[in-house]
Amino acid sequence: MQRLHPNGGPAPRPVSWSVVPADDPAAHEQMIKFISESLVDDIQSNISSGFMRQVHATKKSTMSPHDKAERMRIVRAMRSSLERLTEELGQKFFEEFRVRPPVGRWYDSWLFNETPQFWNAEPEWSMPSEPHAAALAALETRSVASSNNGRVFGSETTPEVKVDFMEDIEEFEETPEFAPIPEYRPDAPATEEKTEGPPPATTGCQCEHEHESGDGTHLCQTCDCSNQGYGCIASCGCDETCQNNFNNIALDNILGTVGGSQMKLDPCFITFLQKHKLEGAPITLDYLFEHLLSGLDYVPDGNDEAIDAWRATWETGYNGPDPEARTEDLQRQLLRLGLGPSDKEGAWFFSFCYLNSERIGSWQQRDQIWHCRACGNCSERQEWHCGACNKCTYGRAIPCGGCGGVSSSYHLDHKS
Repeated sequence: MQRLHPNGGPAPRPVSWSVVPADDPAAHEQMIKFISESLVDDIQSNISSGFMRQVHATKKSTMSPHDKAERMRIVRAMRSSLERLTEELGQKFFEEFRVRPPVGRWYDSWLFNETPQFWNAEPEWSMPSEPHAAALAALETRSVASSNNGRVFGSETTPEVKVDFMEDIEEFEETPEFAPIPEYRPDAPATEEKTEGPPPATTGCQCEHEHESGDGTHLCQTCDCSNQGYGCIASCGCDETCQNNFNNIALDNILGTVGGSQMKLDPCFITFLQKHKLEGAPITLDYLFEHLLSGLDYVPDGNDEAIDAWRATWETGYNGPDPEARTEDLQRQLLRLGLGPSDKEGAWFFSFCYLNSERIGSWQQRDQIWHCRACGNCSERQEWHCGACNKCTYGRAIPCGGCGGVSSSYHLDHKS
């Protein structure tokens, strides 16, 4: 939380107001600083709690992935606005009450973690002790109890913010409390395995005809060739039983070529093609373009320069030669934006992991979502893949719950 005044440092907790001289302005200001910061801490704690409830409710909701993403964008924006308003209200409280004399018992209530009744008319405000009667008489007639609409700071311009965080309460009533972050372990080994982006290049999978694995999965469906988005070749040692899906998908016709060669694919698209049942909906240019175009409505303007430029071209009328060829070229351009490698294209990509009954996926931001090749799923950026446990775990600053290993940024995050 941004501290108030002065110098951004946290205010120390006073021992008791009774030991602070009434004529000591510095001590009085320190007390008001402590109270104002406590007020801000309490409100922002409630905001964070409500935000996490909304996160859990959204994850458990039956809404479409697009609607979930939109709801989370709204909730994040609301949280930022509320925290900013809370800081402004806390600063206003500090600036107003630092000039008031120490009257009433509401100061001491903070020392015992009791909530003072600022929002109600309390008798103690109008019944100060005799030593402070003269000081109180010098105050302006306005008081907290007389502020409009029960507002804390007695200002007609103070905004009223009402947020109902009880929506979908049944979704998170039984949500367990979050475990505290473990203490920093300087000796923790880094076990993160980089499973983002294209896999290392290979010239062949060398399956040696052993196509059946213990779990019944055909090895060529997840061999080195298919993991890169390529069909098997003669040097792989495959025979007619090879079930590499990429053998039967004409990606050159769908995506076009880059420098005469097949373009590299985003890992999420590779996983989708590996798992796709070819006897179902065929993978064609029109099939993919229809889904990528319909999901593009959820990418805001100004978020991705490449997508903005493509939109402008697609929506511009065309009266030149061979309009069908131009249309196909623009379709392939969009597919390359959404399905190409992360180090070559824009800020958004098309994730096949965020799907529902109507869509095969949705557009996601690369700086928030990434695809783990080992797990075959898209994850948030806070998740990392533990090589020792061979699974993703949440929290880059939190050790793996299985082996105790840490992410590659764990030590740097804690030091900073």
